[in-house]
Amino acid sequence: MRMKLVFAVLLICICSSFGACNNAGKQKNSSVIGDAYVAYNEFIRDFFSELKKDFNTGGLRYSLALIDDDDIPELIISYGDFHAAGVIICFYDPEKKRVLETNGEKKIYGENGGFEYYVRKSCIYDYYFNGGTAYISFCRIERSGDEYTVKKGADLRQSFSDDMHYYVDSAEVTQEDYEAAYDKEAAELADLKPVSVEYGDMSGTYETAYGDDWLSVFQTMYETLKN
Repeated sequence: MRMKLVFAVLLICICSSFGACNNAGKQKNSSVIGDAYVAYNEFIRDFFSELKKDFNTGGLRYSLALIDDDDIPELIISYGDFHAAGVIICFYDPEKKRVLETNGEKKIYGENGGFEYYVRKSCIYDYYFNGGTAYISFCRIERSGDEYTVKKGADLRQSFSDDMHYYVDSAEVTQEDYEAAYDKEAAELADLKPVSVEYGDMSGTYETAYGDDWLSVFQTMYETLKN
């Protein structure tokens, strides 16, 4: 009987310790995400200020995404909803508490103010349609030292004219070879669909970045992402 009692007490202690550690982990993670929101909002304000000289900031939008496999959301900024407009992607470095851009520059992805990505797979499905040609590439994002680098895959193109033409890295190929190259690029993503981030769905604006409720805007974005 005494052994059973000791075992029960021991089990309760273990469960309590696990619960306490789990709650501490959640609180720490929540704190890091909160720090990211502060850094993101400062970055957005600076970004808007730089563009204000020669750009209509009223068309700018921002949102969050879950591109890599940690729980810290990425910041997405869109230039507008016109065809050539894409987005820039920013990451938060919790160690140095700063915002990092892909390849250390404001690299643009997507079109019409939006883009597509694979959730928590560190992969962007970069698509752009222009002049009857669809340009496609799978861009993998990796952390390298103090930067998030983007490794672009093969350049895949489909030209829509009287006859379909297919290209891989500028060389014209058969449809079969094109499809084989596409499947190779997307090998580990075959059963997944990219998430489309549309300009019209981005709730962050110039006004919200400077408003009193800027933090709750980020929090709502994140809750929407998790659901």
